[in-house]
Amino acid sequence: RGVFGEVFLAKARAIEEADQETLVLVKSLQSREETHRTEFRRELEMFGKLNHAHVVRLLGICRETEPHYMILEYVDL
Repeated sequence: RGVFGEVFLAKARAIEEADQETLVLVKSLQSREETHRTEFRRELEMFGKLNHAHVVRLLGICRETEPHYMILEYVDL
């Protein structure tokens, strides 16, 4: 559980061209507090702009219905 909501480890199908399944992190925005919503949007913008081998990549978002989800590259550290 994170600040915005729950964080899941999941398998995504066909999200990467070379792989049938990819291990991903899914962050959910379940909070209705405006500060949390703003911070979630900031994270989306930041991850969407970054492209570096040492930074987790944003692979997708789902904002059609609530809760909103952010799909991030999973890195096992």
